[in-house]
Amino acid sequence: MPVLVSEVTGQQVNSHDLLFHIHRGMGTHDEGRAYSIVYGDANFAIRPGSLITIRMSDGLVLQHVPVTL
Repeated sequence: MPVLVSEVTGQQVNSHDLLFHIHRGMGTHDEGRAYSIVYGDANFAIRPGSLITIRMSDGLVLQHVPVTL
């Protein structure tokens, strides 16, 4: 599961904070499918309007992702 890291504070939201995830899409193939992952953020590590880095388990890193409501 992805790890979310606040670019301001360095605080992390990990998979143990996972509330649920769902898959939406057409058919059984990955093309066109959307994935939603909802994390809990009890320590307010990530705030709307801030930027985060998303670290995937395969080593992919997505930086400067804006947080929206």
